[in-house]
This record gives sequence, C-alpha cells and structure tokens, in this order.
Amino acid sequence: MSPINAAAPRVTIGIPVYNGETYLPAAVDSLLAQTYTNFELLISDNCSTDGTEEIGRGYAARDSRVRYERHPRNIGIAGNYSSLVTRARGELFRWAAVDDMCRPEAIERCVTALDASPGTVMAYAEAQFIDELGAPHKDFVDYEDGLHLVASRPSDRFTECLGHAGMCNPLYGVVRLETLRRTRGLGNYIGSDIVLLAELALYGTFLEIPERLFLRRIHSEALSSKSNEAQQNGFTPGEVRGTFMREWRHLWELWRGVMQAPISTSEQARITATLLRRGRWNRDQLARELWLRASALVPTPVPLPDGRKSA
Repeated sequence: MSPINAAAPRVTIGIPVYNGETYLPAAVDSLLAQTYTNFELLISDNCSTDGTEEIGRGYAARDSRVRYERHPRNIGIAGNYSSLVTRARGELFRWAAVDDMCRPEAIERCVTALDASPGTVMAYAEAQFIDELGAPHKDFVDYEDGLHLVASRPSDRFTECLGHAGMCNPLYGVVRLETLRRTRGLGNYIGSDIVLLAELALYGTFLEIPERLFLRRIHSEALSSKSNEAQQNGFTPGEVRGTFMREWRHLWELWRGVMQAPISTSEQARITATLLRRGRWNRDQLARELWLRASALVPTPVPLPDGRKSA
C-alpha cells in the first residue's frame, strides 16, 4: 500500500467525460479502490448536460484526491483528453474512460513494472471486456492486445504497434507523463489513438501486465459503436466537415510523428519505407478517398426552368 502525498501525487488519473452519469460512479469507485493510493484523480467535464456535474462535485467533496473541473463549452474529445495532460501533476499518467473500470491492483502493477524498467514508457494490463451490466462480454472472450513491445529498434516497435493496435486498450495504461507531453498528443480525428500509440512506441518499450485487470465496457453508446460521422462530431462538435480521408490522414500524421521523434535518421528512413508500403497495400482505399473528396467538391447540378441542368 502506497502512502498518499496530496502535495505531489506520483500518478495522475484523468477521466474525460461528457454526459457520463450512467457509468461515472462505477468508474470512479473502481479507481478510488486501488491498492496504489498515491494519485490524484481529475474529472474533466466537457460541458455535460446530464447529472455528470453533480456526481463529479460530490466525489470531489468526499475525497481529497479527486478534483472536478468543467469546461464552459464542449471542446471535443481530443481537447478534453489533452486538457487532462496539461493539468496533470504526477510523474506518471493514466487516462480512464468514463465507462470502463479496473481491478484494485491495476495501477500498482503498472507502476511496479515501470519502476523496474527505466526504458519503458508505458505499462498496461490485459483487458477483459464487459457489457452494459458489467458481465463478461460474449463477443470478446480472451481478447489479446499483443502490444508487449520490447524490441530495441524504434522502427520494429512502431511497425508491430501498427499491426496490432486493434482496440487500442494500452491507451489506458500508465505512461510516463514527460514522454507523453513530448508527443503531439491525441489528434482531432477518428483513429488518432492508433497514431498516438505508434508515436509513443518510438520513445520506448511497452510492457503488458499478463493479468486481466482492465475492464473495458462495450455498449451501444460507446464512441466505438457509433458511425464515423457521429465519432468525428465528437472530436469536432458543431463544425462543418467535409469528406474525412482517414487513410491519408493517418499516413500523414504517422509520418509527422516519426519526423519529430528522437530517433536516428536511418530509423526515420526505415519507418518511412514502412509507411510507403502501407500506402501501396491500401492504394484502393486511398484512391477511393480521393474520389470521394473530388466528388464532394463538384457542385450538384441545379435544374433549370426548361428542365435542363446547370453546369
């Protein structure tokens, strides 16, 4: 059991939330029950319209480790996630989704793993998927993340991460805050969690704790269950959006992360070749995205009074 140090918590846990009254109490309770106690818990409310504010302020009043803050307007998913990184005081950091939970030993296991391996930037526990009621999810039995990335070459870790990112569960592992702040963070677009994990893999190894201590909830209101349009609206609420070129955007953002990372020129070149191969493998999708974007730019013909259509 770790002692509480309110002045300088070792770990910051951040919950980004928008209209999360259904699952917020269970998420917070599971974190306050951790065997590792030297943490602060930040609840960042993205201008919710349900009972989230009352719940968050209630926990802050009852437990000195909890801080509740509310944005005056909805700044989008990435904006809310990033605001937690900015306000964190701990040496280590963990995002916690409002609809997920974790077993009591989750944080302690991850911190212990990081302390034992200075070259590791992230430690995460294996996931058990649960449903709306908290029961094991029948469609995700024995799911494996496969992101135990211990290769010495950044290019090898990067490539392996892209090949196994899947559900991106390691995003909710414990990461060294200084390293996370050196990355470009979570982007304002669908799938930016994949890009961020790949970028983090350039800075050091990932360790997987071989225990299912992370409980990830799959339900109809989860962001991953919604349409692309609804997901993008969560990132950029209220903005007028054109055609989203996901594959093009991912290639561009991945390459930008590689060029910024503290790796050798030869490693940058090796990863650039990997991204070019990825582009060749996905050339049909890239071509389709270009066609859709071009089609969206062509004005729709307007019928003229005589029945002809305008150019």
